[in-house]
Amino acid sequence: MLDSGAVIPPAALGSDGRLPAKGATDDGSRAVRSVVTELFQRFLGRDPGEKELDVFGKVLAEDGATWRTAALALLTSAHYQYY
Repeated sequence: MLDSGAVIPPAALGSDGRLPAKGATDDGSRAVRSVVTELFQRFLGRDPGEKELDVFGKVLAEDGATWRTAALALLTSAHYQYY
């Protein structure tokens, strides 16, 4: 479903659907926080805590990580299954 094109990507992404380049300015960091916050609100109905923002932000900063990586973690993790 995530790769089908039926899921609307978070609004903070660029027009190409990608996160800002790794090592970008503070705008890149803000965009990542915005993406994580939007995914939490969309899938769990709540804002992420500071620790969650930090962890998901670090994961999204890794090479090859996309917003789908974070979405998949939220949708499949046992930690978030009861939301």
